Amino acid sequence: MATAAPLRAIDLTVTRGPLTVLDGVDLVVAAGQRIGLVGPNGVGKTTLLRALAGLEPLDRGRVLRTPPTASVGYLPQEPARSATETVGQSLARRT
Repeated sequence: MATAAPLRAIDLTVTRGPLTVLDGVDLVVAAGQRIGLVGPNGVGKTTLLRALAGLEPLDRGRVLRTPPTASVGYLPQEPARSATETVGQSLARRT
């Protein structure tokens, strides 16, 4: 019996006014996998990551987590900086 992927995005669509940022995006991330997003500025990389973390409202689609109580951590591109905080401490505080 196959197990469900820990993270699935199904038909994600996000618009901002007349601009469609994501259109019908599907994504499956299996246990132990890591993903990287590469592309020019303004193509929706951050929007996709925010959507996966539940921080971006979706116009269509859904994000499934297995188990449903699982969370997706998101560290902004420009995090608030602290001179005394380590990267690990910053991640622990945000996820």
